[in-house]
Amino acid sequence: MDKETKIDVLIVGAGPAGSVAARTAAELGLNVILVEKRKEIGVPVRTTGVTSINTVREFEIPECYYHKICGIRFHSPNEEAFFSYKESPGCLIDVTGTYQYLARRAENAGSLVMTGAKADITQWMSKGSVVIQHHEQVLQIRPKVIVDATGYSAQISRASGLHKGFARFGVGAEYDITTPHIKQDEIVLIVGQKYAPSGYAWVGPWGKNRVRVGVGLIHPDTKINPKEKLNLLMQDLPKMGIDNTGYIINEYHFGLIPSQGFADRISGRNILAIGDAAGVASLVAGEGIRTSMESGKIAAEVISRSINSRGKMSEYENIIRKKHGTGLWLGRIINKRLSSSDDASLDSAVRILSKTSPEFVVNMLQSKFSLRDAVRIFSTRPQLWPELVKNLIR
Repeated sequence: MDKETKIDVLIVGAGPAGSVAARTAAELGLNVILVEKRKEIGVPVRTTGVTSINTVREFEIPECYYHKICGIRFHSPNEEAFFSYKESPGCLIDVTGTYQYLARRAENAGSLVMTGAKADITQWMSKGSVVIQHHEQVLQIRPKVIVDATGYSAQISRASGLHKGFARFGVGAEYDITTPHIKQDEIVLIVGQKYAPSGYAWVGPWGKNRVRVGVGLIHPDTKINPKEKLNLLMQDLPKMGIDNTGYIINEYHFGLIPSQGFADRISGRNILAIGDAAGVASLVAGEGIRTSMESGKIAAEVISRSINSRGKMSEYENIIRKKHGTGLWLGRIINKRLSSSDDASLDSAVRILSKTSPEFVVNMLQSKFSLRDAVRIFSTRPQLWPELVKNLIR
């Protein structure tokens, strides 16, 4: 590379959002550098890796990287609801394998992928240059556009003044275990004050007797360390009919995800925030992989049009807010209600869920439902009205 190299796009962060953005931009003919501060992409694991089947198919992720789920089970302190699906609606991915696969696709499309690299944008706002420290090299580049894909920390957005970052987070602690006894075709979601005050817990298989057991809590709604609840949950799983006898802990995961909806601003004249850095994660189940990759693809398409004088960067924010705005707004309402609910309210919510449709449940978990969906469900099921009213006025 020259002393100062001009490029079209610098993408900081090689998670699913950054890698999809890099691949899409390169395929559209742009000169792209994708930098990742960690030496190995997808390590350590920061997410459970739940996403929809439609997502892995849309982004052409090979089947060897995901494990299909055909059942969803909800547990509250005194209630249970189970939904079965003929066609798998979702899956758990091999997080490290999938992230590295997406980065390889970006590289194969023509992006320069640099791991173990740090981007310093101190001079970018005044001089238009970015310094990249890569091993022993110090590189200076002049990008036309910077994409913030740094996740929940939103480092580039905050440093550039695009937005101020996030104050409300889902904080998750998780064990990746091996056990031959837990069902490999269903995911279990657990709510209640004992294991997940202000959040929820989960048991999700991802193939070959590997299972992810975790607890996610909303900070600052609670100050409890989720690992404390995780250890209690591991002890009590047999009480819920989940046999973890003889389990072996393979890994411990810890991660954060923004839990307040869109950042105030996610696009500027020559900068975009994507994925968790933009706050586009689902606020019901904390699932951000689908929305992250979607935002990365849309960002790259908008950047291409803007660089080729066929559009403006502000189109990105308009498209994203139109696509996900309603779902994230409703998801935030459910998220806040979940965070403040007592056990009786959670029991009531699970009873209501048990009488809805499997399709409604999947859409709800992905924040893809609308008010129209909810009205249709409850207008055709008048037996739900007393329980709904009781839940709302509690």
